[in-house]
Amino acid sequence: MSVTEQDLREIGLNIARLRDACGMSQGELADELGISRNTMIAIEHGKSDLRIGMINSVSEALDVPRAALLPKSWETESSLDKDMSTLAAMLAPLSPFERSRCMKALFGMAEAFVSVTK
Repeated sequence: MSVTEQDLREIGLNIARLRDACGMSQGELADELGISRNTMIAIEHGKSDLRIGMINSVSEALDVPRAALLPKSWETESSLDKDMSTLAAMLAPLSPFERSRCMKALFGMAEAFVSVTK
């Protein structure tokens, strides 16, 4: 599968939304990943060609499944198509710890649903 510029923009947008939902700044996530804040900005703006290792690292740092970062066009289960901005808005009033716990639980339930429906 070839990664397009649109794919990179969507991955970057997903990272930014999930990072915000977890209550992390760009600098905090960059530090966690061992990259510069400028590189983090480039990733979130779709200006950096991501390797699978970086996607895995971001997934671990945000404590979300790797699939949550990938473009919707790559999804195999369209019934799990979620509006990430709505989710982020719903989680915004929570503390960073509560947001992280909620995100982990939601993605765990989604993964369980996918495994049951296959």
